[in-house]
Amino acid sequence: MENKKKIIILIGLGILISTVLIIFGLFFLKNNKTTTRADKAQKITNCFPKSCQNPVFSPDDKYLIFTRFNNGYNQGPAEIVKINLETKEEKVIVNLEGDNVNVPYGSWVDSKIVFAAESGIATANNDGTNIQFQLNNNKESYYIEPVFNPTNTNQIVLEAVKNNQHQIKLLELDKKNRLTDLTDASFDDRLPSWSSDGKKILWQRNEIGKDNWQIITADIILEDKPHLENIITLTQGPDDTDNSWTWDGKFILSSRTGNGKIPNIFAYSLENKNFQRITQSENEDGAPSSSHDSKYIAFESHQNQDEESPTEIWLIASALSKDYAWESSSVPSEKLKNVKTYANSYIDYTPEDMEKLKKFDIIMIEPYNMKKEWLKELKTAGVVIIAYISVGEADNERRYWKNWQPTEKAYNIDSIPRTKIDQKDSIFIGPDPGWPGSYFVDATNEQWQKIILEQEIPYILALGDGLYDGLVMDLIDVVDEYEGLPREQEMRAGMVELIKKIKQKYPDKIIIPNRGFGILEEMGPYIDAFKFEELTLKYNNIPGQADFEKYNTQLDSSGNHQNQEQIDQAVNFAKKYNRPIFVLDHVETEPSNNSSAKLGYKEAQKLSQKYGVRFIWCANSVDQDLPFWQF
Repeated sequence: MENKKKIIILIGLGILISTVLIIFGLFFLKNNKTTTRADKAQKITNCFPKSCQNPVFSPDDKYLIFTRFNNGYNQGPAEIVKINLETKEEKVIVNLEGDNVNVPYGSWVDSKIVFAAESGIATANNDGTNIQFQLNNNKESYYIEPVFNPTNTNQIVLEAVKNNQHQIKLLELDKKNRLTDLTDASFDDRLPSWSSDGKKILWQRNEIGKDNWQIITADIILEDKPHLENIITLTQGPDDTDNSWTWDGKFILSSRTGNGKIPNIFAYSLENKNFQRITQSENEDGAPSSSHDSKYIAFESHQNQDEESPTEIWLIASALSKDYAWESSSVPSEKLKNVKTYANSYIDYTPEDMEKLKKFDIIMIEPYNMKKEWLKELKTAGVVIIAYISVGEADNERRYWKNWQPTEKAYNIDSIPRTKIDQKDSIFIGPDPGWPGSYFVDATNEQWQKIILEQEIPYILALGDGLYDGLVMDLIDVVDEYEGLPREQEMRAGMVELIKKIKQKYPDKIIIPNRGFGILEEMGPYIDAFKFEELTLKYNNIPGQADFEKYNTQLDSSGNHQNQEQIDQAVNFAKKYNRPIFVLDHVETEPSNNSSAKLGYKEAQKLSQKYGVRFIWCANSVDQDLPFWQF
């Protein structure tokens, strides 16, 4: 009996061990089998259960080096590994005792690498030979995150930590390893990165005791007494981390949540002042690094949604390069495929309005009246958010107007240029009689185009902190005002060209013009949808006309649309490009004219069925309020 018990125990133990091994094997496969993703990124390493982090390209873009933590994410000891991107052959090049950690982007310049070892900052050849310690940790401070000046490997910026306070310092190897403070300890400053021309640095900053990481840039002056000048806060946070330059100097790569809850890789355009999504993953992506030819971005990605899970190194064709842009749900028009309900409102919003707006698939709103925290709530609710901008006329309550005053919601952003104009400017062809304080523009005017492309759109997108999915462009039908003018055809073509430039400059944004039937065919290739204001229900705001300040319909006595030519133009566009038409009817809301609204809704549905295109309907008063219709 005793022997039988031993046998049973051994058998049971064997089954238990086998089960554990099977479970571990299944866990390993689950966490390690993926080599491609929806965004077409490709996995480069196979580290699990170790953690591969912080990739950086070789100068010829044929190799990467990265840090491999042997006991999980940020769990040392850690070694530095070099991998051939073609053959995937790996070689450990630095394996000193303890942790050896490189930084994405700037830790490999020419034939040298720089890294943080257990005892301080060290440099070496890119094969791991000739390791030299340049700055030793001490009882008071330790040093991490070193990066070379890409134009001079004798200059290193790094992060110094003393009493749990982080600041940026400059280490000059050719000046007896002189160490200079670049920032003080009044902020939490981390992870510096040097621009490719050696003239600027960036880092991530947080106010002490808060959790709001922003991107900061500055000119670095390297003369007698090194210091920083022109310090600029590029973003308002709250989670712009792991930031690094692209080698062409046009973008800053960042790991941030953007429109969702999980950090992915984004690129901040220094020209357009807005973010463009690079990766699409349900797991956290971080530590991005650009190739020197700007065609690829290497990054680390966690095995699952646990931010402490091990990471692998991935490579994605850069969406910043037209030749290598990947096609996925990041294509703006893809966001419109499943929208069925929409709201259009330009009021001074309240928390109660936010609860209404969350109920819609897509909303068109006034960015000057919107709080950033509200945008985040809307994004969490899965709403597609479109910001209003007037392209066909100027408004005396906009940032470009000479006497504009900032508000709590529409605050000034110093890093974005501001041209100041008024009604006497040569931009205008005349006032809009229906809207006092608004002026029709000549779309060919270079100053106006510069205001729209380089100032107003960047300002709106910056107010939204990257949360706006697109722009609804109002007053495109200013082209009707050009009729009979000496330069009519040139000005009409100028509006088409301006819309084309907007799409080219902001390719990741949904672009929706309001009206502009006279140029709809010409602007069709550059827009993602069309907004048809007053399809069935209208309001007359032109003084002197018989129905001034009255609501009416576009239907004749037989129930036919008097604007059928415009409907035909919109339908032709929708069919040709497979795009939706967003209808905005105007109806009295105080008191609420439910029967008129229901008529407008039914007419939109009737046209959808008749022509086989999507008419997505909404109605409000001419004051652009936010009624909630129920039929």
